[in-house]
Amino acid sequence: TGEMTWVLGGAPGSDKLIESEAKLNRFFPKNDCVALCQYDRNFFSPEILTGVIHTHPTVVVGGVMCKNFYYIPVDEFLKSGMNSSEEVDRLLKNLIDRERMESEIRSIEEKYRRIVTSANQGVWIIDRDFKITFVNPRICEMMGYAEQELLGHRIDEFISSEELIDNAKKMKEGHSEKMDTYDRRCMRKDGEMIWVTISATPLFDSKNVFEGALNMITDITQRKQIENELRESEEKFSAAFTASPDAIVITRLKDGVIVEINEAFTKLFGFTRKQARGVSAVDLSIWVDTKDRSVFIDTLVKEKEIDNWEVQLRRKDGSIITVIDSARVISFQNVDCVLSVIRDISDRKRTEMELASLNRFLRMVSDVNQTLIRATEEMSLLVGTCRIVVEEGGYRLAWVGMMEYDEEKTVKPVALAGFGAEYTKRANISWADNEQGRGPTGTAIRTGKTVISIDIARDPRMVPWQASAAEFGYKSSIALPWLLVLLRCVDEIFN
Repeated sequence: TGEMTWVLGGAPGSDKLIESEAKLNRFFPKNDCVALCQYDRNFFSPEILTGVIHTHPTVVVGGVMCKNFYYIPVDEFLKSGMNSSEEVDRLLKNLIDRERMESEIRSIEEKYRRIVTSANQGVWIIDRDFKITFVNPRICEMMGYAEQELLGHRIDEFISSEELIDNAKKMKEGHSEKMDTYDRRCMRKDGEMIWVTISATPLFDSKNVFEGALNMITDITQRKQIENELRESEEKFSAAFTASPDAIVITRLKDGVIVEINEAFTKLFGFTRKQARGVSAVDLSIWVDTKDRSVFIDTLVKEKEIDNWEVQLRRKDGSIITVIDSARVISFQNVDCVLSVIRDISDRKRTEMELASLNRFLRMVSDVNQTLIRATEEMSLLVGTCRIVVEEGGYRLAWVGMMEYDEEKTVKPVALAGFGAEYTKRANISWADNEQGRGPTGTAIRTGKTVISIDIARDPRMVPWQASAAEFGYKSSIALPWLLVLLRCVDEIFN
């Protein structure tokens, strides 16, 4: 590579720049190398640059490599006596070559356009924002939309709402260079849901920056329907049963004894086929609440099928998971059985609960702030705060306790809201370092720290209050000492 401003310094031979490069042309074809000459337009005259452009077969402009349409072999360029007729011949030849090349490109483009247009598969192309920029007639027919009704819209506008989370993940993964194939449910313009297989091929620009994707779409609705109809076929059912990524279990309808499970069931619950078969799900303690099973079976007997029934189940290791269970009453080996397809949604539910909890918390804090601003006397502030904690925060009971400096160091309830006012009357809570004062409330007062009892029924600190808590349906408790700071502020405000 060479930066060519040196020729402007008047060095010997610099006036014959093109002749020098002609010699290089005779040298390089015999050697495995490339010569790159760099010319700065700010220093070279247009006449020199015109000669340079004419005599280089490849030109790099602004980082883009171009096959030089104006190229003239150096020897020919330097040949003396080149007449106008030869120049005309050269120009015409270049025009013909360019036209032939562009014609070939147009022909190829037209060929592929006809293929895409007439393809039996739907095609849509999306840009980097996942908006549709091209559709073929087949996808319009498949979706029931006119071309203009699809162009410019994001593809997730046509995906089933139940699959938006996974579809967003797939679109994010589309930035990688690998092709991906997956099934989706799409909604037609008339509201009908159809199943499709999408084969997505990412598209990149010349700088390898993601600029969209080509999606080949096949309507598999009929195939899906046929698959459902063929479930009665034992061979087909066995293959689907074994390969399913969802946990599948077959139990006898009359007593819940497990007849068969698939590998996904073992992975999800931890029971091997040997451990599970011949034992009821109740005996394996899979049902967290056996009342749920009673409702499940009663509904199934009445309706013959259940879709996406949400319930909590227990794994072999004791951990609790939230699942959706879709079930059908089937005849298996001439016995009425329940076919259950179980999908773990614990992560999704956890995310939903965390988001709902955060939203409740933010609403609660906002309303408490408003109550603090608008309150005209201390008691209305305390009662209002408790009410907001219950109504907006979703707590069963909220109460404010004040330290008493009597001999027992009593904690006196001064405001409350929610269910179980009688609980606070019976509680006999103290902030002394004794049995009545070692619960969350007394400990929070003594230490100035937030104290939580996650499971009142199993917390040894909560023994004095466990019976009452069970009676009123309390499972957890939190004591917040910051309320003491708030009360000091209130005392100053209303003093």
